[in-house]
Amino acid sequence: MLRTTVSVGFAILWTGLMIVPLAAGVLLTGSHDGAGWVTSHIWAPPLLWVAGVTLRVDPLPPLDPQQPYVFMSNHQGLFDIPATVAALPRPVRFVAKRALARIPVFGWELHIAGHVIIDRENQPRAVQSLRRAAAKIARGANVLIYPEGTRTEDEAGALRGFKKGGFMLALEAQAPIVPIAVDGSHRIRQKHGRAIRAGEIRVKVGAPIPTRGLTAADRDALARRVRDAIIDLHLSIGGAGGDREAVYAPPRARPA
Repeated sequence: MLRTTVSVGFAILWTGLMIVPLAAGVLLTGSHDGAGWVTSHIWAPPLLWVAGVTLRVDPLPPLDPQQPYVFMSNHQGLFDIPATVAALPRPVRFVAKRALARIPVFGWELHIAGHVIIDRENQPRAVQSLRRAAAKIARGANVLIYPEGTRTEDEAGALRGFKKGGFMLALEAQAPIVPIAVDGSHRIRQKHGRAIRAGEIRVKVGAPIPTRGLTAADRDALARRVRDAIIDLHLSIGGAGGDREAVYAPPRARPA
């Protein structure tokens, strides 16, 4: 209980304190990459350390420094975010749902750092947001997406089905997709639990999957290829993998 109280209190305080360096990073560099550097090097590591999380990152594949990428990772828990940004070799923008942008302090930082906010309840706005994200990628930005859309509820940490939007984004931007597997964060803090437990999070980044020349007609084949890659990576680091046939998440039931 003490670990949970200290970790949550520190996360709120530390995240609030990051507003100034994030804004300074944007102003000094003239781009949101400065804010991304602050997020990965200053914000994320202390959050993991205070929570008692050991981050283990497998050797990274070769990545072209001149090529922007769409990074896609499975999503086991809240600590995926600091673990992933700390593991990646370059600043990234998140694709986040609008509900997160409404959270005081955290939501402000999403806007300051230039992250992409998606309104899933409004299809036209969601499409516009993805197009703005594609334009950012065309200007050299790297984007991080959790294609499951939310954290897994599986006790073993198996993958859920994917949302389709991230693949349309990668196709519109013609940017390679880099698959990422994360394992262990579901044991640090369960989705519907409150307790934070010390432990290890392991991250493995796979080889880029090209999208150049592909069109919307190739979306399903691309999604399956990315899902297979993430499952293979997840299994290789001791994770539970996932159902290879359940590529997409089932549509949400609309209220009667």
